[in-house]
Amino acid sequence: MNGGASTNKARSAPVVVAEAATWTVAIVCACYAALTIYGVIDGYALPLATAFELSDPWLHRLEQWLPIMIMTVAACGAASAWGADVGFISAASIRDAGALLKRRWRGLALPAILCLFAFSLGAGGWSGHIRNGDGLYSSWAGLVPHSDASAYFAGTFHQAFAGDWMVLGTRRPLAQAFRDVIVFASQYSYVTTLLTQLAIFAAAAYLAARSVGRWRGLWAGLAFFGMIYALGRPFLYTTLTEPLGLICGLVSLVFFIESLRRESLAYALLALALLTAALLMRMGSLFTIPFLVLWIAIVFGSTVPERLRAGALACAAVAVVVLFSTLLGHLYGTTGTMVGANGAWTLCGLTMGTDWQGCQHAYAAQLAQLPDEASRARFLVSLSLQYAIQHPLTLAHSLLKNVIAFVAAIPSLVPGRFELPLPIKIVALPLFVPGLFLAWRRMGRAERLFWIAVFASVTLSAALIFADDGWRALSVTHIYLACAIAFAFVAPGVPASERAAHASVALERRQLRNILVAVAAVAALFILVPVLARAEATREKAALMATGDEQIVFGGRQLTGFLVIADGAPRPLSTPALTLSEFAAIWEWQGPDLGPLDDNLRRRVPFAVVFGLRPTDGNGAIYVAPPQVLERRDIPVWRFKIEPTSSQERWQSSLSPVAAADPAP
Repeated sequence: MNGGASTNKARSAPVVVAEAATWTVAIVCACYAALTIYGVIDGYALPLATAFELSDPWLHRLEQWLPIMIMTVAACGAASAWGADVGFISAASIRDAGALLKRRWRGLALPAILCLFAFSLGAGGWSGHIRNGDGLYSSWAGLVPHSDASAYFAGTFHQAFAGDWMVLGTRRPLAQAFRDVIVFASQYSYVTTLLTQLAIFAAAAYLAARSVGRWRGLWAGLAFFGMIYALGRPFLYTTLTEPLGLICGLVSLVFFIESLRRESLAYALLALALLTAALLMRMGSLFTIPFLVLWIAIVFGSTVPERLRAGALACAAVAVVVLFSTLLGHLYGTTGTMVGANGAWTLCGLTMGTDWQGCQHAYAAQLAQLPDEASRARFLVSLSLQYAIQHPLTLAHSLLKNVIAFVAAIPSLVPGRFELPLPIKIVALPLFVPGLFLAWRRMGRAERLFWIAVFASVTLSAALIFADDGWRALSVTHIYLACAIAFAFVAPGVPASERAAHASVALERRQLRNILVAVAAVAALFILVPVLARAEATREKAALMATGDEQIVFGGRQLTGFLVIADGAPRPLSTPALTLSEFAAIWEWQGPDLGPLDDNLRRRVPFAVVFGLRPTDGNGAIYVAPPQVLERRDIPVWRFKIEPTSSQERWQSSLSPVAAADPAP
């Protein structure tokens, strides 16, 4: 009898709900994995999109609500804990449900996160859908890199076959080296590159969410992951620097949390170095690094000599990363540019009261006379100083306008770029106050100073850069804002933030040594992979020559793109395809750059839009080619005969028309 009573008690309503939710997620992920495996067996070109090809459109629409759904579950969990704290719900049942969830999700969390990101990747362009917030300007249908993303992807190839990263890659050497490792491991396949990037991003998100959960409780960790999912989702399709900066930024947060829990200077220095690397990969919050250097100096020293020592070590950690980035740029970068050179356009636009294009248009003649990007950047910086001195109110107005826009946009981080109706915002936002207040009260001095430093530095940085790239420019530090917002989901039963139990000095040193070995191994890959890629490319390039109007383009898995088929035509399974209407919708997102979809291009249907890599010059381009280039995956190299361009067909400035495509001997 007692055993039965005990069993019934253990199966209280919160426990049943927790168990049911866990099994639901596990079953859904298993079904999605099974459909993906079916797609592989049945010959689908993009197996991750199989579920969307076989389902009604509701599945695609469901995906864009996932960040909101994750946050809602976290809110319900935190609300239940608050209810137990005031006696509305049995505290024992809530405690049992939490213990069950922690036990079940210890092994399920990482596979579930991988499943969610894979589901998101398949829900968009890979299944022919256009989603609000996707980086369509940088990746057409998730298959053709465009704009800056194509330059970063091709930069890896250019280094291997021509010897340097080109201009965009040289601006951000750490990001380009990271991209080199991923692309080389994927053997220059764009689809495989995205899948590899997704797996690394999912692992980093898992580690960060787990750290937040252990630090501030299960529901705070889940809410944090929901915001990271919303933050990373638009970049899963792209080879921009945002996903790389986010990966490094997520890992840096893990070590900052450990530094606060352990009161460890060593972990703080490691976290600072990783955050510096993240902000060199995707530049944004310019003031966060010096603010955190100051924070380390204040927190990890009680006397002036101790603070000077901690500050010096922090400066050294930053300097090591900056010097390593400089070394990579010296080894593999092109001449005539420098790290962060494009920031000069932003600074000049601020002083003029415009965006980054203002100075470019106003001083086009002078800029055209300068030999390279580095000299143009120096010219714009000197020009900015003159404008700032002569028109200080214009600069002040620009800075204030950026700060206001940034603060107004902070609530959008919660649902991601999915805009919630105003009534929901009005009702939901005040609900964040109790958890944030509770979290603030439980913080120690070191942590309070940490969050003050983060928020102050990000706000000051937004004053400089928010007008140009907006929310995207601060992607890396959004991770930290998301962590702080997740504190609103801290439950009252979660223990106050206290110092972690001391491990033995030998154990902690061993942990740090292992971490440093891993970091050193990654740094070695950043240096060695371009060398290996160059050696491999030298052997391949010798046998490939182009003549006249021909271009040699790699085929097989290294040729990425999609077919454009007539509306209503059957969609092939073995080749990615968009209808003409779907392609026209993507085209319209490009705005004035490409002009309206040309009737001559429409009449070419069916045709292939592909991004091809040219071994002869180490570059890449987007082609409009015959469908066979995607249908014949057994052809490793193609010879493209390029049509003469017509000034009346504006699209030919971005897409090269292929008159004939023949297998290279």
